[in-house]
Amino acid sequence: MQADTPPPALQPLLHDAVATLRAPAQAWSRRDGSMGGGAIDGIYVSDVRILRGLAITVADRPLEHIATLDDAADRTRFVSLARVLDGPGADPDVRATLTRDVGPSGAAHTFELASRRDTAVSARVRIALEPALDDVPTVKAGLAGAAPAVVVDAETASWGGDGIAAKLRVAGATLRQAAGVLELIWELEVPARGSVAVAFDLAAVESRNASRSAPAPRGSSRSSAATPSGSRGSSCRSATASRSARCARSRRSRAPAPTG
Repeated sequence: MQADTPPPALQPLLHDAVATLRAPAQAWSRRDGSMGGGAIDGIYVSDVRILRGLAITVADRPLEHIATLDDAADRTRFVSLARVLDGPGADPDVRATLTRDVGPSGAAHTFELASRRDTAVSARVRIALEPALDDVPTVKAGLAGAAPAVVVDAETASWGGDGIAAKLRVAGATLRQAAGVLELIWELEVPARGSVAVAFDLAAVESRNASRSAPAPRGSSRSSAATPSGSRGSSCRSATASRSARCARSRRSRAPAPTG
């Protein structure tokens, strides 16, 4: 009996991914802001992917994506509905906005819940993150490496190797890890006709510079308009990661592609 043949290594497709870039860091995700649904997904600093999974639930339910807003090459907003928090009636009452800001050393995220209800509503926000230390050959093969060892200390989590050190900082959350996944949990109250926001920040430095502090999480007091936007315009239709990444650079920034 012939042994099973392993699947061939295939470069990730990028045509349906959202890229947010500021050299030498970049973030790739699905249209709803989540990471893990595509082989290219994750946050990269230089030639290392330091995060490969991101998922959000509100009141233990997934969000319903309605718009992706490209504010700039280094900022993207993902707008969704949290209808599990709605009042009576068919019209949605609670909107969720994930804002992604990419800087040279990583990415900061702000997650906001905004309500038009006349009464306050309580909600548990859970964000699941999957740390990584994947090199370029691993990503180009469409694969994921072994989960790195993560050290959790209060509102920070750290991991590193191969010349890079990553640090996650959160504010006001319960932070815990299990089975290679970091869970960030907030118990929130959304005020009547108001909003509430939480934040987390992931940054990386070369190991010899790891003593430098990562930036603190950035909050957001600005309301986000849920104006649906179309997908990013592009004449680039290459099926491989290498050529698609070059197209992304030419129309958005000069950041190197993770599959370079």
